[in-house]
Amino acid sequence: MMEAGRDNVLLSVNNLTVEFATREGDFPAVRDINFDIDRSQKVGIVGESGCGKSVTALAILRLIEPPGRITSGTTILKGRDISTFSDREMQSIRGKEISLIFQDPLTSLDPVMTIGKQITEIIKKHQKGISSRDAKDKAVELLRDVEVPNAEKRLGDYPHQYSGGMRQRVMIAIALANDPDILIADEPTTALDVTTQAQVLHILEKLVDERQTAVILITHNFGLVAEFCDKVLVMYAGKIVEQASKHQIFSSQNHPYTEALIKSVPNPEILEAGDLPTIPGIPPSIVDLPPGCAFEPRCPLGNGVDICKQVIPPRVQLSDGRSLVISECHFAQDRWNQKE
Repeated sequence: MMEAGRDNVLLSVNNLTVEFATREGDFPAVRDINFDIDRSQKVGIVGESGCGKSVTALAILRLIEPPGRITSGTTILKGRDISTFSDREMQSIRGKEISLIFQDPLTSLDPVMTIGKQITEIIKKHQKGISSRDAKDKAVELLRDVEVPNAEKRLGDYPHQYSGGMRQRVMIAIALANDPDILIADEPTTALDVTTQAQVLHILEKLVDERQTAVILITHNFGLVAEFCDKVLVMYAGKIVEQASKHQIFSSQNHPYTEALIKSVPNPEILEAGDLPTIPGIPPSIVDLPPGCAFEPRCPLGNGVDICKQVIPPRVQLSDGRSLVISECHFAQDRWNQKE
């Protein structure tokens, strides 16, 4: 999907499809995904649970395990097609050029290994020849960067001796230990209380800005997207149904699913007026996708419309000369024209 003349593109994902084998056959969890990420750009992937956000991230890193498998697509990182890399070659990418922060740090950190050991291990893996002393000094510096008090002393602690928020800070430190080009953060604050969420997000934003790291933030929280991201990818039933700049997404949604999600975000005006709007129904299962638009049964525009029920929407590029919106909806061009 890389656009001509876009020299700043860091990562380009093209026609990515991931399928899972079941007794009834192979079914797509991610369907024909296309997007680019520029250097230092912060991209949010949003959507309801089960829409394919995390599977997309794991596919980029080639961490899909059976019964799942990547059936098509390419992933271009800094001009290299890493979708053709061997497992050994991918090991040199993970943690160095692309890092990942999982939702629950307690399940990601080794409970019988000290925090210091876990940080220095990832440093030594990718910085060949570094001494143990220098690796330890780097680990202390990283803990200070993520605002862990008494950093040097706490290197000897185990994960259970840290609070949830502090464990997530450790995960950020590990992810940024080798100054990656891209950081994938999969629901990094969901397991935390609101106050701790804000603190962790502030630290993450400060550090990635200082390091000029690109970020893929996977979340269902549009509040985090509004605060943190430059660009938004909206996913539904394994497809990116809309992608645009943050400003475009929040000012004028082009896809009815995006519009419904935005309207479902709590705010004082809506709550004062009455009940919070919701999206009727639930997303379809990957084993029972409708033949046309997957959102059609829940869509106020397409519900019952023949083309929406029978034909998968095309990918439509819309531009006013200043911004680009990509939408997968049969009504995309009409809705865009109405706003012009």
